[in-house]
Amino acid sequence: MNMHGLVGFKNDTCFEEKHNCARGWAYTTIKHMCLMLDVKGRDAAVKEQRRTWATRVIQYFDGELPRLRLLIFLDETDVPTLKRSSDYRGFFHPIDKYHFNITLWPRVLAEALRTINQPAFESTYHYDALVYLPDSTCQAEASLTMTLAHELQHFIQYGFNRTVWAWNSIPTNLEQTTRASLRLQWQDIPVECEARIVAKRASQAILGHERTDEYIAFKTNEHVTDSDAADWEFIRGIDTSQPYDCTVKTRDLFQRLVPFRNELGQILDTAKGLPEFASLNLDDILQA
Repeated sequence: MNMHGLVGFKNDTCFEEKHNCARGWAYTTIKHMCLMLDVKGRDAAVKEQRRTWATRVIQYFDGELPRLRLLIFLDETDVPTLKRSSDYRGFFHPIDKYHFNITLWPRVLAEALRTINQPAFESTYHYDALVYLPDSTCQAEASLTMTLAHELQHFIQYGFNRTVWAWNSIPTNLEQTTRASLRLQWQDIPVECEARIVAKRASQAILGHERTDEYIAFKTNEHVTDSDAADWEFIRGIDTSQPYDCTVKTRDLFQRLVPFRNELGQILDTAKGLPEFASLNLDDILQA
């Protein structure tokens, strides 16, 4: 059995022994959660370095991750079909029969996520969620650390407060003209703001405040796009010691969106094919 990609902490009593889960793959169980870290690449030294960086981030979240099957996939390339924007660094994605077909997956990833039983016309999904980082994100420790921490926070949101997670995706689908009139930025979306806070806090704990500040300054000055530079400037100003209530902030955001109820309703109707959205009712959040 290929043991590469396993996250193991032999001296940590919170981690159980390695064992076999679905498909006979090797996993590490972290507080009853099956987690698979799959690091791609031809250079053994580079793979081991990336595995070490990712392991530190996972260990930082010990005890906080939901009891769901998670694949963390660190790619050896940047797949064009997965690139969602010019400033894209990775993503979190639920995996089930509803969410799988939303994305055009490269073959190696599709086969890792799902097995098709063609005679029975059935699919077996091996994970509940995916965190994916492209090669470009994995080339530097600071980049991998902050991005992986950011996406793991989305996994936590999805696992523990799925209704709030679902509500937060609705405003991101507003028309561009609507978002422009509201001056709505990524940091205005509470689950995104919280993920930025947690990513910075994790980086400070793992890499130290100085290296974290240097990386944020580098990304700000890199200025991939105006919005990306503004986003990093926002991250620079985050005080990670301050509390942040994602549920309260979500209700506050939707009070700003009351004038756009019709558009929100159309977005919600479109999303109701996904289970997280089926029971959502605009009245519940707009009248809160």
